[in-house]
Amino acid sequence: FVMPTDGFVYNNGVRYPDLDHLQVTTRTPDGNRWTICLHYGRTPMFGQPDPTAGVLVAGERVLNWRWRGECVGDEDRWHIV
Repeated sequence: FVMPTDGFVYNNGVRYPDLDHLQVTTRTPDGNRWTICLHYGRTPMFGQPDPTAGVLVAGERVLNWRWRGECVGDEDRWHIV
């Protein structure tokens, strides 16, 4: 999907060892690809520690998401792919 205005992606999953974190990949209007690993949780929580949501900018397109194990290092912050 494409965000017509600012929005966010959110992992509202529950604890399930090795498959409860969400890897999201997006493309911004300037053509950059970004990725983030989101922790599971009941409410959207942005930033550290253990974010369950990530902010999207207007026109940003979600390219892919997949369930995975634990986020490692700073994977729970947006970074260019």
